[in-house]
Amino acid sequence: MQRRSVWSVLMLLIVSLLLSACGGSEPAAQPATNAGGATGSTQGGAAAPVVGPAATYGEPVEAPGGSYQLISPEDLEQMLVAEDITVINAEPKPEAQIEGTDLFIPYAEIPQHLGEISDREAMIVLYSADGEFSKKGAEKLVSFGYSGIYDLDGGMDAWEAAGLPLLPAGE
Repeated sequence: MQRRSVWSVLMLLIVSLLLSACGGSEPAAQPATNAGGATGSTQGGAAAPVVGPAATYGEPVEAPGGSYQLISPEDLEQMLVAEDITVINAEPKPEAQIEGTDLFIPYAEIPQHLGEISDREAMIVLYSADGEFSKKGAEKLVSFGYSGIYDLDGGMDAWEAAGLPLLPAGE
């Protein structure tokens, strides 16, 4: 009888240790969601750091090899202030530019300039005069494995129509 009692106490102790190691009967933590839709786990009421962009811009467009985001002039204006982005004018013969443009790479020459935009996870915004060349450039970058690609819908025409200023190319 004493042996059975010791065995029961021992089993109860093992089960208790296993439950406490696994979190016991506490409810499972639910993911917390930030404004951009990224999630982080919560524990004890405090949110864990959330990984990913703080905001979501534009609408997704499927392309061979992945997708890119089609953004408005207002989105780009906000991104220029709030995000660490690389802005590329993809127009073959640029006559104007948006302030904050980092690179001038004609869409057809993107494969030859991948060394200038080597971070495949970076936020990269492309634009052109009416958006056609930047669309082609965005599709090229996605096909090369870039994941943070944004295309200005309507290009500089839409930017200017939104009342936002253009600069002469090269300034």
